Amino acid sequence: HSLSHNLHSSTLETLGLVAGIRTFYEEFEAQHGMKISFTDHGVPRDVPKDVALCVFRVAQEAVRNVTKHSGVNRVEVTLTCAHESLHLQVADRGKGFDSRVRPGRGGIGIRSMEERLRLVGGRLEMHSRVGGGTRLDAWIPVALARHAVAAQSLQRDYD
Repeated sequence: HSLSHNLHSSTLETLGLVAGIRTFYEEFEAQHGMKISFTDHGVPRDVPKDVALCVFRVAQEAVRNVTKHSGVNRVEVTLTCAHESLHLQVADRGKGFDSRVRPGRGGIGIRSMEERLRLVGGRLEMHSRVGGGTRLDAWIPVALARHAVAAQSLQRDYD
């Protein structure tokens, strides 16, 4: 049941992106002893499904990375929407790393986040320094993503 829920969150589909992330974080806190401070501002309920799933997966992976690599049990997550763009920020005050020396553009988790974001027109930035924590910033242009979904729909209608 847990694996199925992690792969396909019914809360994400029925209640939307913010509720989906909040529910995942509550469960993650209980399972891993992590304290996740999650705030949101201005996020529309009608985020396109592909964008919502992308942000949800990036939010999951980012917190898992904090658990694995930071050495701390607290993380701050913010999800905002402004100027037709979603912005996800995940920050910890852990051990950090030298972000200029990420071998091979980071591990598979980072590459996976970058690829997911690229597919919906988004981008990922990592800011970190040894002893100074890590901050992940992901931006997704909602208007672009909505346009892409509409274009795919029109294409299917013509096929």
